[in-house]
Amino acid sequence: MILCNESEIKKYEAMIPGLRKAFDELYAQNESEVGRYELSKGFYMIQKGTTIPINEGRFEAHERYIDVQILVHGEEIVEWASIDDLTISEPYNTEKDCKFLTGNGTAIEMKAGMIYILFPEDAHKPCCHFTAPKEYHKIVIKLPIK
Repeated sequence: MILCNESEIKKYEAMIPGLRKAFDELYAQNESEVGRYELSKGFYMIQKGTTIPINEGRFEAHERYIDVQILVHGEEIVEWASIDDLTISEPYNTEKDCKFLTGNGTAIEMKAGMIYILFPEDAHKPCCHFTAPKEYHKIVIKLPIK
């Protein structure tokens, strides 16, 4: 997992193929409605919602895509863990590129302008809160793994 501010994303362009191009295309499209949008390689989703209690969230992990999650507005808690430290609760679904896991991880407080990047070994429990629901608006870029 990589955690950074949006202003620091350029540091990771060399290690993540297609990252710069995805950001360029995302900004050129300038979409603001919730939904899924295609990129030349991969896609992105605009999501808006309300966080859920962290104990109600589920760890998920992906095999075909790198997740680049950008918190545009609001806040969320994301819990992270290595998939090696968790137990699979639902096996990998190739159509949805997702498997679900259980266990414990490290909670990270995300604020607007922050980005987290997740690789196949990174399980994450996104869009959560500890004490009170929070509104969030985020962009999730899915970059195919070669």
